[in-house]
Amino acid sequence: MEFPLRGADCIFRPFLTRVLPLKDAAGNILQWFGTNTDIIERKRVEQETMMEFLNLLNKSKGAVDLLHSAVNFFHDRSGLEAKGIRLKDGNDYPYFEKSGFPKEFMRLENSIFVRNDFGQSICDSDGYPIHECMCGNVICGRFDSSKPFFTARGSLWINCTTELLATTIEDDRQAHTCNRCNGEGYESVVLIALRVGDDRLGLLQLNDKRKGQFTLETISMWERLADYLAIALAKTQSEESLQKAHENLQMKSRSCRLSLKRSRNKTKSCKLSQSS
Repeated sequence: MEFPLRGADCIFRPFLTRVLPLKDAAGNILQWFGTNTDIIERKRVEQETMMEFLNLLNKSKGAVDLLHSAVNFFHDRSGLEAKGIRLKDGNDYPYFEKSGFPKEFMRLENSIFVRNDFGQSICDSDGYPIHECMCGNVICGRFDSSKPFFTARGSLWINCTTELLATTIEDDRQAHTCNRCNGEGYESVVLIALRVGDDRLGLLQLNDKRKGQFTLETISMWERLADYLAIALAKTQSEESLQKAHENLQMKSRSCRLSLKRSRNKTKSCKLSQSS
């Protein structure tokens, strides 16, 4: 937990406090161990990162530019090998913007539908397509926050996919997993849903072949950035939809005026023919 404490210079600053119990074989608590870490520098960097990202979102022109700029930002700020954003397209969530992933990985992972032997999507009892693997879990909100690899918000963060697969079963992971991230050599993986309320817009994905690339504090920052991105994306998509509807309405209006003009000209032509 974080709260202000007075430092050695008698100035209050934000500290990160961690407390862990030391237990005996029976599970009884013998004593507590705790640490207080000055995080003012981390807070300063986080604030600068947030402001830079918000400025980037405000300058973006359209959804395509927004998502492209966001992926470039995550590339520069995270230092991770591979970044991607899945975007809702019908009932599926294919990659819309990506960087660093192999082409074959993208081809195999692009759709998150569960498919039968004929390549057709499999639906649940309500007729909705089933989304598989951990991407499907995070997007659909299938998670157990008591598991150490899920956050309270429902994001997935793994510092060693090999260890996760060796120490958990599919029931723990909440779904059948394809394990392609691990098969490609990615050990550190983060999946964060892009959502506004109940509207699931997509997914932010960060991968790296090195182990131990994340802490709960960095994940918390990525989650806040993802929330800002989701809000900006929803706003941009709404504006583009309104603009498209306005343009379609103008086209229909012009078409109606042209049809009316032709009809009037035709009527005049008939009257002239009759009078002659």
